[in-house]
Amino acid sequence: MEEVGRVVEVKENLVKVVIPTKEACQKCGACLLTALGKEAVAEAENKAQARVGDMVKVEIKEKTALTAAFILYVIPLIFFFLGYFFGLYLGKTTGKTGEGMAILFAFLFLFLSFLLIHLFFGPQSKRVSHYYPVATEIIKEREERNGI
Repeated sequence: MEEVGRVVEVKENLVKVVIPTKEACQKCGACLLTALGKEAVAEAENKAQARVGDMVKVEIKEKTALTAAFILYVIPLIFFFLGYFFGLYLGKTTGKTGEGMAILFAFLFLFLSFLLIHLFFGPQSKRVSHYYPVATEIIKEREERNGI
């Protein structure tokens, strides 16, 4: 998937790119952009050596987007159900009503999944760089303003 946007910030080997959203972006969410009204902001790896003000092409592979979506949405769901069934089993083996215990463990496992995702794929993790979009080329360099 490719989009074009304007670089608004450069930080080490990453750039923040503002991308005008399309109507399809409101429903998709596959590109991991944070929608801010009619624009979205994405942090991307700066392989194009872009500077603030440059228009760049931002790419993200479909496989990468699907993997990231799996990590963020499916893994917590799996943990939630595992916790539910573990709590149900634990409640029945201790002789208590299993439903309350099941709900408690479902949410504990859900919280645990978010914690593990943050530890393994959080901002300090080296793994997270695999899921960044990439600014691959400069479409239009920023226009220098002489004395203005």
